Amino acid sequence: MGELGSTGRAQRRLGEKLAARRGGKEALREIEEALRATPRALMDAIERCVGVPGGEVLDDASETLAAIRAEQRATRDALRGLLNETSREMARKNFAERAQVVSRLGRECIPMKAGAQSEMDGVVLGASGTGATVFKEPAEATPLNNRLMELAAEEEAETERVLRALTEQVLGADRGEALLRATGVTDVVLCGAVTSVCIDSTGRARRARAHLMAWSAQRRFRVEKKTYAVTQRMNTRLYHH
Repeated sequence: MGELGSTGRAQRRLGEKLAARRGGKEALREIEEALRATPRALMDAIERCVGVPGGEVLDDASETLAAIRAEQRATRDALRGLLNETSREMARKNFAERAQVVSRLGRECIPMKAGAQSEMDGVVLGASGTGATVFKEPAEATPLNNRLMELAAEEEAETERVLRALTEQVLGADRGEALLRATGVTDVVLCGAVTSVCIDSTGRARRARAHLMAWSAQRRFRVEKKTYAVTQRMNTRLYHH
């Protein structure tokens, strides 16, 4: 999604520059209009919501997502502070080999010596392969771990909602044809421009043209593939819901 946004932004800028320099030449109007077909508001929305590179959904994608992640950070800090203090106390009393916080079953906990786990109230989440270590979640940490799991589910649901809304905007009424058409026009323009630089040498021109056309086809295929994959993924999720 992030790559689609940056591609559309670059295409629109190219179309705007072409409009400023074409000097009334009607032959370039179709190219200019194709390049400027993607709405600026859509590009702004994608760049605000999705990180490039990486494609992660950003906090600014929605107020709900920002609030969820803010609470996640605060809860995670509180949990880690509690566990660090408790683990130091267990190590000081020789109930643990050392002060340490680990994760088991998606929950933060403390490794304790086998046989010493009864010295701390809480829930046993597992044991080491040798049986010498028991992983225990302190009772005070249980509400915090529970809340983090709830927040993770809320974050996933909100992220999916944001991506679904962006996908619907990208596809629009023409199912993404405008973006794909603009991508094709961009590639043709680039191929023609770079090939013309090499036109003095027939052999080099042929090689340049073949290389650029192959690159163009691969690039267009990637955009089509990403658009199709996003559509299929969202349709699948909507079907299962």
